[in-house]
Amino acid sequence: MIGHLARPVRDFMSCPFNVIDVNRNVLEAVNLIKDKGSKSIIITNNGKPVGILTDRDILFKVVARGRSAQDVRLDEVMSSPIITVSAETSFKDACEKMKAYKLRRLLVVENDKPVGLFTMKTGMCSTHVYRLTDKSIPGSWLHKHIHEVTEEALEHCEEKI
Repeated sequence: MIGHLARPVRDFMSCPFNVIDVNRNVLEAVNLIKDKGSKSIIITNNGKPVGILTDRDILFKVVARGRSAQDVRLDEVMSSPIITVSAETSFKDACEKMKAYKLRRLLVVENDKPVGLFTMKTGMCSTHVYRLTDKSIPGSWLHKHIHEVTEEALEHCEEKI
C-alpha cells in the first residue's frame, strides 16, 4: 500500500475535464455538465481557472433557494478560489489536502496549466482496485472472491475498449 500512496496524482486524475467561462450562467454550465456526464465544471476567466461549480453547488446555491439557473451567473455560486495540486503531488498528500480543505475535487496543474481533476471518488476507487490486485496483502475468502470478480470485470472492460 505504501507504493500506492507515494504515486503521483497524475496516475489517478481524470482528464479531460469540462471548462466554462465565468461570464456564463448556471443553466449553460448545467447543460455542459449533463452533456459530458460529469459532476463538476472548471470556471475560467480569460482561460485561467478561477473556480469550480459542482452538482452540490447547483443544488444548494441555486435549486434549494428557488433561483432560476438562467438568471444566476457562475461567479455568484462557484466555489473559489480553486484549490490545486501539482501533477507530481503524491496520492497521500493530495488526499490530505482534500481532507484539510474539506473538498471532493482538486485541480491538477503542470507548469501552471490545468491538466486534470483528482477526485475523492477516483482516489477511493483506485485504492480499492489497488488493494484487490496487490498480491502481498493477505486475504480472506471474501477478499479472494472480490479479487476474482474484479479481475473478470477488468477483463470484460478491456474487451470492450
